Amino acid sequence: MTSPTNLHTRAIHLRLTWTRRCNIRLFISSEEDHDFPAVGVGGKEGSKFLWVKTRRSLEYLYANYANQADWFLKVDDDTYVVMENLRYFLADKDPSEPIYFGRRLQSGINTDGYMSGGAGYVISKRGLAQVITKGFPNHPAVCPSEEFVDSHPGIAEDRVLGICMQTAGVNAGDSRDAAGRERFHPLEAWELLDPFYLVDPNYWLWQNSVYPSHKVRLRVLKGHGLISQNGVFYSNDAPLPKQSDFKFQLKSVKPFETMKNLGRLPTISP
Repeated sequence: MTSPTNLHTRAIHLRLTWTRRCNIRLFISSEEDHDFPAVGVGGKEGSKFLWVKTRRSLEYLYANYANQADWFLKVDDDTYVVMENLRYFLADKDPSEPIYFGRRLQSGINTDGYMSGGAGYVISKRGLAQVITKGFPNHPAVCPSEEFVDSHPGIAEDRVLGICMQTAGVNAGDSRDAAGRERFHPLEAWELLDPFYLVDPNYWLWQNSVYPSHKVRLRVLKGHGLISQNGVFYSNDAPLPKQSDFKFQLKSVKPFETMKNLGRLPTISP
């Protein structure tokens, strides 16, 4: 998802890089842009109205692409995705199961918690269908309508979606690797490299993570113990890469290269 003001400062970099590895890619904004191109779903821009934009975006995907993909990936325009690793991660997952994956955090409200919006999330075909057909229309109390948001701006999009998903019967999946390391990161690369953020027990991410990471954190100074080498999602506040990003990618992330059992990657889009 992006915005009219971000198309040529942020979204353009996604268009020229990793999104070319998607089978289908859509840039969804509040306004349609035929030249970029971007789909317009209307509504107001800004974090206060992000839930409405997210809901409309999911409804658009379901109405127009429900039968054209097995998995639906939602990220913001400041996120980098290693598509080879995402394909590797999803290779043994069943899209007919109602499930979604991301960086799972505690909400303090529902037992499943929610997936961090900053890290992005991927929803199965069945999961998308259930949240659209069972969650949105049948549970307005936990899947707020646009009218509710107009009078209560600022509700957290990712938390609301997590509650709505659970109510609709969509399971929160575990995206960690075999060593218990996270694949989805709502952080910039420099934060993942900084020991202060990684070992501080009061850091917001560790305080809110569903899965315990204390033992993993203790290994971080001997190597990037928290970071899966098959990492998928990374958030970034800057539209262009920094030197720390390159250092991080070279030392910590290894794109899955043996694709024989997973099929070929799609042809790169123009």
